[in-house]
Amino acid sequence: MRWRHPGGQSEHTGTIPFARRWPAGPLLAGTTLLLAGAWLARTDDLNQALFLLLNQSFAALPAGWWAGWTNLGSAALVTGLVAACAVWSLRPLVLALLASLPTALLVQGLKRLIAEPRPAAVLPQDGFVIIDHLLRSGAFPSGHTATGVVLACAIASLSHPRWRRWRWPLALFFALAVGLSRIAVGAHWPSDVLAGLGAGLVGVALAHHWVAAAEQYLQRQPLVQTTLVGIAAAIGTTAGWWDRGLYPSGAWMSTFAALATIAGAAAFYRHRWIPRR
Repeated sequence: MRWRHPGGQSEHTGTIPFARRWPAGPLLAGTTLLLAGAWLARTDDLNQALFLLLNQSFAALPAGWWAGWTNLGSAALVTGLVAACAVWSLRPLVLALLASLPTALLVQGLKRLIAEPRPAAVLPQDGFVIIDHLLRSGAFPSGHTATGVVLACAIASLSHPRWRRWRWPLALFFALAVGLSRIAVGAHWPSDVLAGLGAGLVGVALAHHWVAAAEQYLQRQPLVQTTLVGIAAAIGTTAGWWDRGLYPSGAWMSTFAALATIAGAAAFYRHRWIPRR
């Protein structure tokens, strides 16, 4: 496949990283991480010891740093950021939207089935660091981490030649930063983060089969394409400034995401509506 501008004109060439072998690897890795998280969740002493070690070690960095990365696990902010990528390619938006359904079903289903208490419901609250929000239930798996994985894979789906070298290292950094931030803010056990990483990978793998067809459909439907980008950008921008579920200490990331969404959406519509000379 070739790198194409959303308007249909070829901009750059590059191989889309989601080749035929793509679903098997993430599906196997995701399932393995889910099982590893479930095993760790059953070893209470080890899980708690790892949590306390990581939570207290991460306190060496400012609270705002970790709260910012945990905000990047917000589904609404992610929706806006992948919409901003539409100026280069529709694939990140399509992948993220399609992966969000199986990921959410898996995460929310496991949360209700397992009903794992969070650290604040098990450990003395003065014994570890809690940033901004005190949460007690719905620990396993971490939904923020799963969303971070979806964002990471969506970003990695960009195949611009200048971006190719850095996309996977940056995607891995994003996913791990969001996951580790959930431990740093005192919201999740390490087992929840492992399972969240797995849930995100499984969701992306399950969505892969429909990505190419959905992307081609949007290429043929300019009105649907522009409307979808606009709605996604509006969701992300609104959440960046007014979502009370975000962590106040991490407002810098929310603001950055909102501004990036606005800039990306503006560039997308400029390319769509203003002809080049």
